[in-house]
Amino acid sequence: MTIKQINHWLKRMLSAVILVSLVIIPYMQVFAFDRDGAISRMKSHLQELGWDSGDAQDYAETEVDNTIQMMEGSQAEIDDTYDALEERVNAINFNDPKKQDALNELNTAYSKVQDFKGYDPDSHLDVVSYIGGTLPQVVADDTFSGAEEKALDAMYAVNRVLIAPTRPGDVPEGDILEAFVPQVVRLLFQFASIAILIAFITSGIYLVISFDNEERVTKAKNMIYYSLIGFAFVLFAFAIVKAVTDIDFFRFI
Repeated sequence: MTIKQINHWLKRMLSAVILVSLVIIPYMQVFAFDRDGAISRMKSHLQELGWDSGDAQDYAETEVDNTIQMMEGSQAEIDDTYDALEERVNAINFNDPKKQDALNELNTAYSKVQDFKGYDPDSHLDVVSYIGGTLPQVVADDTFSGAEEKALDAMYAVNRVLIAPTRPGDVPEGDILEAFVPQVVRLLFQFASIAILIAFITSGIYLVISFDNEERVTKAKNMIYYSLIGFAFVLFAFAIVKAVTDIDFFRFI
């Protein structure tokens, strides 16, 4: 193998490392803290980046308190969503065959929602340090985020019962535009995003292992190019639908 080939190979390997760093391992370290611990850790990270002690302290306190406020807001929002679901379930006629199914799912959702509300945001904080020297972030820890996801999933199950047809061929109850269509579009958007991400990673790996084969390199570059175009198309289509319908596709309910 010549020096030129070795240099070419090293460049490909470097490209692969960068690709993996940006796509597969966006986080370098994750720490779990309470409020004071999160502020201390955040301040330490900022000082390592050259921040003044006072500025780092003020920024850390602001970020931690904002995160706690958002977590408390999530708990309140989920509680309100559950109350709205409960009203819808209670409004179902007792002769409706899906009444019992809705009540069963609602009981499960109640348990998950209460579990989620029982977590104190002050004690469930993570300080996330990113690769590349960017500013660290304060986020909810995995326990809090997992409980939130379970609560949302449980309420989503209730909503599926509510919008399901009572008999085959019936139109789902409720507003189809506000309840059923957003679920379908959101799932399609998620599927398309995952497919494009897989295609992008695959094309990147294919580019790295192509070495001096110009035909394969060209094919890999085309794959990356079309993956980016596909992703841009999905984002554009989603933005149009969002602007026209004003539907919150990111909500489970």
